[in-house]
Amino acid sequence: MALIEIPNVYDSDTAVNTARRGRLAVIGEPVVAVDLINTVAVPGSPVPDDLLSADRGAQAWWRVEAARVPDGDLPDIRALRRLRSALRDMIEAVVEARPVPLAAVSELNFFLQSAATSTRLRLTGTGLRAETHWHCEYGGNAKLAFIATQAAEFLSDPSRVPGCAGARTRPVR
Repeated sequence: MALIEIPNVYDSDTAVNTARRGRLAVIGEPVVAVDLINTVAVPGSPVPDDLLSADRGAQAWWRVEAARVPDGDLPDIRALRRLRSALRDMIEAVVEARPVPLAAVSELNFFLQSAATSTRLRLTGTGLRAETHWHCEYGGNAKLAFIATQAAEFLSDPSRVPGCAGARTRPVR
C-alpha cells in the first residue's frame, strides 16, 4: 500500500496557488479505516510524510471525514495514531497473506470496546429508521470506536479486502 496524495489547502493557511500547500491522502474508501491508514506512507516509501504529524493535519483529516463518522469529541492524536498503526499492521498482514499480529488484534479490540452502542428507532417522514447510538458516557470515543467497528467487519470478510478475494485469513501470531 502506498500513500496517495493530492495537493489541497485543508491544513494550510495559504492560498491554493502558493507554493506552500498542505497534502492530504486521497479519501473516500468504502471503509474509513483505509482512509486512516492512507495518512502515512509505508516504510521505505520515497514519501516519508505522516499527514497526522501535527494537530492541524489531524483536524483537517477529521473535517474531511466528518460526514462519515459519528458526532462527538475529537480523540487524542496519540490514540488516533495508535489505531492507525494497529489497522495498518492488520490490513498489511491480510493482504500479504501473513499471520495477523496478536498485538494488533488486541489493539483493535481495545478500540472496539471503547464506546458501547445501542440501536434506536427514529420516526421519520417515511417510517421507522434504525440508528446506532454511540455511548461515550464512560470516556470512550465514538469516532475511534466507529472506525474500529467498521474495520473489524471489513477484516472479518477477506473477500472485501483488495487482493484477498476468496482468501482466508491466516491465524494470528
